[in-house]
Amino acid sequence: MDDDYFWMIMHTRMETGGHTELSKTKAKFVSSLNRKESARFKRSIVTSMFSAELVTKSGLYVGTAPALRVEGARLNRVASRIVKGLFYHEKGFRLPDSCEAVAFADPLTTSDDPKVVNRIVSFMLTKPENVIGDNVFSYRFHFHEEEEYTSAWLMIFYESMLFSGSTSLREETEMSNQGSHAAGIGLKQLSHARISD
Repeated sequence: MDDDYFWMIMHTRMETGGHTELSKTKAKFVSSLNRKESARFKRSIVTSMFSAELVTKSGLYVGTAPALRVEGARLNRVASRIVKGLFYHEKGFRLPDSCEAVAFADPLTTSDDPKVVNRIVSFMLTKPENVIGDNVFSYRFHFHEEEEYTSAWLMIFYESMLFSGSTSLREETEMSNQGSHAAGIGLKQLSHARISD
């Protein structure tokens, strides 16, 4: 169900609304919600809706619009699995069970330490971009030179939905998450000297 939820959020976010590829699948998305099997899922969507105030970047109030209370953990679980898949795609072998992949949505706005995240994201933007489809999905990555399973990822869905991710030994990931889990790239090895090389 997390995959369905992820797809639903992609279709309902204001930022992704104008993407041509999403427009092509909108009818399929609406049809899927009308299936009998989707009744519970549909109810959960309705109960999470509320009226949100719309404000422009310059601070001008322009009214209200329907919005959803997003369950970020569900998005992050899907994105973490994608990071695992990308790791396998780029390295040619799966991430061992002793390691963990984590990912977080909107790291620039949700991080406990924006300065660190900005530094990491700026670094990741210097890496080659890999684009899939008509800008449906793009990603950048960096592998640590000395630690085989340590990596950082920057993923963008439909040119607007940003996720940051990382892989590392499970113990290191748990320790870094305690400090600033929303950063998504909680890797000390990637956030200090080596990142500025």
